[in-house]
Amino acid sequence: MPAYYAVIPATIRYDSRISANAKLLYGEITALCNEKGFCWATNGYFAKLYHCTIRSIQGWISKLEELGYITVSIRYKEDMRSTDSRCISINDVSDADSCMKKFSPPHEKNFMPPHEKIFMENNTVYNNTFNNKKEIYKEKETKHRYGEYKNVLLTDTELEKLKAEYPSDYKDRIERLSCYIESTGKSYKSHLATIRNWDRMDKDRKKATEKQKRNYDMSIDEVYGIVGDEDE
Repeated sequence: MPAYYAVIPATIRYDSRISANAKLLYGEITALCNEKGFCWATNGYFAKLYHCTIRSIQGWISKLEELGYITVSIRYKEDMRSTDSRCISINDVSDADSCMKKFSPPHEKNFMPPHEKIFMENNTVYNNTFNNKKEIYKEKETKHRYGEYKNVLLTDTELEKLKAEYPSDYKDRIERLSCYIESTGKSYKSHLATIRNWDRMDKDRKKATEKQKRNYDMSIDEVYGIVGDEDE
């Protein structure tokens, strides 16, 4: 087991959306990241370490990623369908302890196998294979926090898309989502998609209201039209 210290910032310790086990897993990830700058450990490794199911580990990691606390990057094999390995890095947390720093996904030349015995025993073979074949590394962009409550998570690319699609009020849309998340405690997989979906629903409601008003106006015209005919 790694002998490095685990760090769990207050932002994560007091986040009610995260289970206690997920917070403990986050601490384990920081310990592994403190050694190499990133974490290669698999779900099976964590499941064995904490005596739980792989599905539980998957759920905890997904929640930490969804809330923007970690970034998960996948390396694919040459067929682009099979997963070769996974890299987890720690995202910047606003009130993290001073000993914590932002970890960025490492450059390809620094990739090393995870802290599992089977990988350590085959380290030489793994590195030789890595150096002699073409491998593809798909990196996820880091999500940054926006809004009054710092709970709207967007990558730089997603923010640029928002600016392009809603140039005059993208900030208002971010604030609207920030206030809603803070007041309801709800979480969303993609905050960009949520803002877009809210815009679509607003437009649909506006169309429905306009249609209802037109139908009402037509009904009034018909009523007065009939009355007019009777007067004649």
